[in-house]
Amino acid sequence: MDITDKNNPKLLWQITGGSGSFSKLGQTWSAPVKTKIDVGGTITDVLIFGGGYDPQQDQLNNGDSVYTADTQGNAIYIVNARTGALIWSASNVSGYSSNLSNMRYGIPSSVRVIDIQKDASGALVSDSNHLADQFFVGDMGGQVWRFYINNGQSGSSLITPGGASNNGVFASIGGTAPASARRFYHEPDVALLNVNGTPALSINIGSGYRGHPLNQVIQDRFYAFRTPVLTKPTSSEGTLTESSLYDATNNLIQSTDTDAKAAASQALSSTSGGWYITLRGSGEKVLSRPLTAGGQLYFNTYEPSSAGAQCKASIGQNRSYAVRLLDATPVSIPVGGSGSYADRYTSSNSEGISGDPQLYCAGNDCYVLPDPSIPPDKIPMPPLGKTYWMDKNNF
Repeated sequence: MDITDKNNPKLLWQITGGSGSFSKLGQTWSAPVKTKIDVGGTITDVLIFGGGYDPQQDQLNNGDSVYTADTQGNAIYIVNARTGALIWSASNVSGYSSNLSNMRYGIPSSVRVIDIQKDASGALVSDSNHLADQFFVGDMGGQVWRFYINNGQSGSSLITPGGASNNGVFASIGGTAPASARRFYHEPDVALLNVNGTPALSINIGSGYRGHPLNQVIQDRFYAFRTPVLTKPTSSEGTLTESSLYDATNNLIQSTDTDAKAAASQALSSTSGGWYITLRGSGEKVLSRPLTAGGQLYFNTYEPSSAGAQCKASIGQNRSYAVRLLDATPVSIPVGGSGSYADRYTSSNSEGISGDPQLYCAGNDCYVLPDPSIPPDKIPMPPLGKTYWMDKNNF
């Protein structure tokens, strides 16, 4: 929209999916991400967004929860924010800038765009123009995608897919059985993690069948994928799978079993791999975006009521989890607690499905509000002082 004259707003441009360069554009559920990249030597305001949702996913419930390749939504687009002109795209068909055979499933969530570079000494920096350098996004097939932005390039050379042999797939955790047909509906949270003095990226996301929140067949999990590859590598970085990750469900790192504790500590001290937690409630799933703040990871889950969960609406149970990003241990252990699985979460009294955890600051302190029915959690951060922000890119 052109709102230069607020009393007379005008449609600036629009994109119609289903044909031409946007043949794979499906139902657009997410907000496009506004950022800047250097396209062929020109710093350009762009929008990056996933291809959206294929409504056929609504039919794949219960015993038929297995994956089926989508006919729409399985794409990623970058367009000029001022004109709507296509700059770059990816899908599994010809006619797109990148033809990626594994991009078979819809991408209904927003992408997570980050600005991170290394200078000549190897130190992490952000360039003065604050250009986007890479982005991550999940899909309906249990895959997490990674793409590197080659600022200054154009056309198909503008973006380099990550993953094994540059196929774009950073992580893949789905299976062929209905119980392992995990889906990612929301954007990942990306955080920089210090692992014994070595930096690593943690890409955090939970699975959940949002199209059928009452589903109790799929065994959903929360994942914290970890990689020491911070910027575009010179060789293939591989693809993470569940076998690459540590199963932190039982929190053995706080166990009284010395051998189990040592093994857990060793696995979680690596800069690659990461961890996952299997959600224990019947049909418990993640239906919102996670949040990392002060080295602590927050995410909400929903468990449908067991009685008649497949044939009628139910209030169900919301839970708010708070764990340490490094090792998945509880942020705080209540009096009488032992670091058990249940010590990781607080049950919510909110009806419906909880939204995203929210970060806010008051004075010199910052807090996370995990859910409206749960008191805010003060996070361990150095004093920030007064913080301001503004939109500098009016157009």
